Amino acid sequence: MRRTLSLGALAIGLSVFVAGAKAQTLSIRPVFGGFPADAGFSAGAEISRTRMLGPIDGRVKAVASTKKYELLEAGIEVQHLGPWLYLGVTGRYRNYPEEDFWGLGPNTPETARTNYRFEDADASAVLGTAFGRIRTGVTGGYQAIHTGRGQDKQYPSTSGLSGPRYVHGGMYFEYKAVNNENDPTQGGRYNFQANAYGSRFQTYEVDLRQYFPLTATDRLAFRLQTSFTSQSSSQDTPFFMLPFAGGNDTIRGYGHYRFRDRNAMVLNGEYRRPLWKFVDMVGFIDAGRVFSNPGNLGLQHLHTTGGAGARLKLGGRVLFGFDVGVGPEGTHLWFRSGHTF
Repeated sequence: MRRTLSLGALAIGLSVFVAGAKAQTLSIRPVFGGFPADAGFSAGAEISRTRMLGPIDGRVKAVASTKKYELLEAGIEVQHLGPWLYLGVTGRYRNYPEEDFWGLGPNTPETARTNYRFEDADASAVLGTAFGRIRTGVTGGYQAIHTGRGQDKQYPSTSGLSGPRYVHGGMYFEYKAVNNENDPTQGGRYNFQANAYGSRFQTYEVDLRQYFPLTATDRLAFRLQTSFTSQSSSQDTPFFMLPFAGGNDTIRGYGHYRFRDRNAMVLNGEYRRPLWKFVDMVGFIDAGRVFSNPGNLGLQHLHTTGGAGARLKLGGRVLFGFDVGVGPEGTHLWFRSGHTF
């Protein structure tokens, strides 16, 4: 599966850009991080071309890590399919050979750590509309997953693995009112998503972000993120498809996927301050938890960590950054190509 899907994704990407020989704009952006911490240092690039073929924009992204994690992605977008309509189609391949799992529940012991290989291919499309500050639309696609023995010899391999296939579909709604898309200092962004994976289970996600200026340069950023899972089948939802808390985009003082269950909640707060013209300092506090019953949503029994980081900026965009999260289970270093949120 791995070799076939890798070559297929690369072929899609090459065909996209061969077709775009007369495009108007070509841009190349470096990509750092994005994988779980134990993937090692990761880097890659994203190439985008506007008006590749008529109104069609195209992009290709490839990222790899020192521990052989892989991400290949290619997509096309039509921003003006009709009045207020846009269309996007994406193909993605991922190979993560050392994913971690500690079991289900909010208080799994650190000693329960196992690992497994996660590999998937996904083809999806989105048809949406945008008017003013509102974006909404529908999504659909097909995902094929393969799981197997983990490659990290320090920990046992996870049992109970499976290789499901899903036809998935959903909808989303977003209200966005920020003063800068790449580095917001004021305003908010509020997103809701619902997805169904065949007749097996459904997921619901709420992501609320708010930005406040303190001075002409200093600002605060906050996020509340919740994820819920609902089953419509007698079959259990695979653990690797369940919400989680812990990692580079959730609770940075814990390992990636540290806590898993049917539902999750994460709170993030950041203080952002320029140090030099092209460098920002970030101090942060993260908190979150997982829970089996959605009625248990609340602020009790949170796992809380803190830390600091830096962002290298170029032309109003975060080019490279890192965070150091400190928590009860040690210190974690994360790399990224943009803000956490």
